[in-house]
Amino acid sequence: MSQPRIFAAPSANPETDVAPRPKRVSPDVEPAPRRVPALDAGPEALPCLHAGVRVQTPDGAVLVEVLKAGQRVVLHGGQEATLTNVERFVISRPDWAYRAPTWPIRVPVGALGNTAPLRLSPGMRVLLQGPAVSERCGGEVLVAIRDLVGIGGIARDRPLSDIRYFQLSLPDHALLSVEGAYCETAPAGPRLVRPEAERGAARIAFASMSGRPLLE
Repeated sequence: MSQPRIFAAPSANPETDVAPRPKRVSPDVEPAPRRVPALDAGPEALPCLHAGVRVQTPDGAVLVEVLKAGQRVVLHGGQEATLTNVERFVISRPDWAYRAPTWPIRVPVGALGNTAPLRLSPGMRVLLQGPAVSERCGGEVLVAIRDLVGIGGIARDRPLSDIRYFQLSLPDHALLSVEGAYCETAPAGPRLVRPEAERGAARIAFASMSGRPLLE
């Protein structure tokens, strides 16, 4: 697994600051941690799991921070696949302090069928399913977890230390079994494993599914 990338602190004006984007390196290379210049997107825009979240494998649930390329993971429907890469991103305290959009999203137990709390990057898409979703969205759909903030206890979670995000890759886009919920892998190829829902429809469907009102 490659060494974490650490991002440069933002400018004094957070309104005009541009989010940092990770520098990609080969997973076989172990460079020393380094700071990279701010670019146009940061890891919060990527589908990432935060440290402490467990991913289902054939041998049981494993913390995402100890997974490595070559390990087998369990997918939606019970299929298995082999990880091709594990990207690790670190956002240090000075970099996230004035950038709430970089903070992880906390999903309480049961909100997505999960049996333990989840912390996900805002850009992570999760699977919504059930009668309310089918009625509003026409079937199972993906929705970015940031679009569900304010419903069913889902909220931005102010960190206490460095933010540590992990992006998992497979040969094809797929849904990982994560604490009983289903979260996407890094996009691969032109097709998504499920269609992406329109934000408004997804919020209404999720509010109906969770039995809790919308908090706009």
